[in-house]
Amino acid sequence: SESDEYGILISDESERFEAKSPPLNNIGDFTSDISLGTITVDRRITITVTVTNAAKNISMPNAVVQLDQRQILDDNRDGIFEYPILNPPDFVTLQVSQEGYETKDGDKDYKETIVIDPETYKYTRQVQLTSALNTYSAKVTTQFREPVAGVIVILNGEQLGDVTNRDGIAEGQRRLAPDEKISLQLQKDGYE
Repeated sequence: SESDEYGILISDESERFEAKSPPLNNIGDFTSDISLGTITVDRRITITVTVTNAAKNISMPNAVVQLDQRQILDDNRDGIFEYPILNPPDFVTLQVSQEGYETKDGDKDYKETIVIDPETYKYTRQVQLTSALNTYSAKVTTQFREPVAGVIVILNGEQLGDVTNRDGIAEGQRRLAPDEKISLQLQKDGYE
């Protein structure tokens, strides 16, 4: 430096502190105490939840993921929900749901209490949802709106319950995703 003294700058996020050394020709070891005030250390953990469709093994970015009733968004739209928590409590409650889906155990939503271990900084969970079991019914009538009994109703390739009853209704349960297309076929001798 062409100056006759060095400037030493020390700063934190909110303030700036400055200390200067003695003139250049007298420089040796330089020590200076600078107070930055109270320093606190926050503990940070990250919870990562991956939500997939169990049947199709695809990600579900539209799932509703909540930690202690605070919704976490999937920023990258890849089915991975990540949330950092500063100074976490002893435990957090994780809930995952998606309209038209349920857990493999048949619960409307996935719920878990995660106990926070002081030595752990990252928690990962894989949650698989499956299409909810719903009841479907089909009513078969003639062109004159009269019920037709004895018709086999095939819903997406599988027979829906028994043949239609005397009211022309067949009913059964299926696991179909809310956005899945529905295909119906009717079979009865003497009809087309």
